[in-house]
Amino acid sequence: MKTVNKSIQFIFLLIVIFCFEVLKASPDLIVVNADIRTSDPAVKNASAVAVENGKFTAIGATDEISQLSDSNTVIINAQGKTLLPGFIDSHTHLSSGINIVTGINLTGIKEKSVWLEMIAERVKTMEPGEWLLGGRWDYTLENKGYPTRWELDKVSPNNPIALSDIDGHSAWVNSLAIDIAGITADSVVPVGGQIILDEETRQPNGILLEGAMDLIWREQSYIRDSDKARKEIGKVLDFATSLGITSVHDMSSKIELGSYLDLAKKSKLYVRTFFGEFSKFDSGEDNTSDKIKIGELRKKYKFRDPDKG
Repeated sequence: MKTVNKSIQFIFLLIVIFCFEVLKASPDLIVVNADIRTSDPAVKNASAVAVENGKFTAIGATDEISQLSDSNTVIINAQGKTLLPGFIDSHTHLSSGINIVTGINLTGIKEKSVWLEMIAERVKTMEPGEWLLGGRWDYTLENKGYPTRWELDKVSPNNPIALSDIDGHSAWVNSLAIDIAGITADSVVPVGGQIILDEETRQPNGILLEGAMDLIWREQSYIRDSDKARKEIGKVLDFATSLGITSVHDMSSKIELGSYLDLAKKSKLYVRTFFGEFSKFDSGEDNTSDKIKIGELRKKYKFRDPDKG
């Protein structure tokens, strides 16, 4: 009887060991022959890492980590290249990046005449009524003062234009954009904002400063449809990961928040995102993803909306 019991115990042990080996999955990815910087003083001179289900599961020497692989494991030979932890960009405006990528980029271009030539060419590729966004123009490079809406009107009479300047604190818009948004010399401007008026006509000259830009950004006709927004944000996030950026603190508007959440729900948000737009709204959005967090600083520190007193 004792012999039978021992046999049963032995067989049970074999079954447990077998099940353990079956359940113990091999890594999806192993990187070998790398110069790995872990930021952990306790782990030095590592040359290989293993990744399973999107998470690092092992780190050590190449010979050691290589033994964890099976026929389905992808192995990358880094050939001595440096491997670093993912970077965190603590202050981004990804929506501005989208506008630059899909609209027009005037960064570093000195001459206003060249801006207008580029804008004219870009408008030729667009449907009438489609908004042209982007910008990053810098009037200080040529030192000839602000541009005006009438200059934009000559190259784009049928497409509304709203172009942020180099630091994002002013916008250059054409007459069609002004008409669509209903902006006049008497428009109520958010605290801190200003509509620049023409010295002779005392009408808006096409430059909106600070909070006055919201008169344009709130205009619903320029907001991307959800499918297009997801694709555009996805492209910018893909670009971020190509640079090694795996987490961002984004200061976009609530317009983009829905697209982030939608991507997260579909497991297509590959960058961990802290959505930090706390000063303009309290989020009522549902969020169950570990890839996106919504700022709660307004509630915690009782920031007030200057437009509401």
